[in-house]
Amino acid sequence: MNQKIIGYVLSAVGLAGLLVSSFPKILEQTSLKLPEILLGKNLMIGSVILIVLGVVLSFGNKKKQETVEVPIYEDDAKGRRVVAYKREIYNKKK
Repeated sequence: MNQKIIGYVLSAVGLAGLLVSSFPKILEQTSLKLPEILLGKNLMIGSVILIVLGVVLSFGNKKKQETVEVPIYEDDAKGRRVVAYKREIYNKKK
């Protein structure tokens, strides 16, 4: 769960950086000052990396599910016999 939150925060920071690098007038209108090395293409590249990292953290860690067919038995004079199968889903632990 914490990985998802960190991923969302990184993606939001990356989107904000991408917005600032695409529209430099936003940075001029705010009191936020960035070092010269972070402006321009460096900010855009860093923002894209943050967005990709955030998406990987948010959606990359999925639990694997496996379906298993469980037989349903019915008792008759000859003994037990299978009458149907029921599918059950459970999460595999890594």
